[in-house]
Amino acid sequence: MGIEEVVVTIAKDGSVQVATNGFTGLACTSATAGLERMLGNEVLERTMTDEAFLEQGASGGLVQEAGGQAGTGASW
Repeated sequence: MGIEEVVVTIAKDGSVQVATNGFTGLACTSATAGLERMLGNEVLERTMTDEAFLEQGASGGLVQEAGGQAGTGASW
């Protein structure tokens, strides 16, 4: 199994983007659930990568973007 990572990017305007790499299937959504709660559960956009729909043994991914200030809202 490869390395699983969650990458959080906070833009100058306060918007937040969360991306995952190395997860199997939809495990990426569990990995980011805590961040979503901390950022206010206001996901503006969720884009699942092709890998998110693969079965065990493949990499899955999730890209989320958030608007507004950091801490107020995956896109939040």
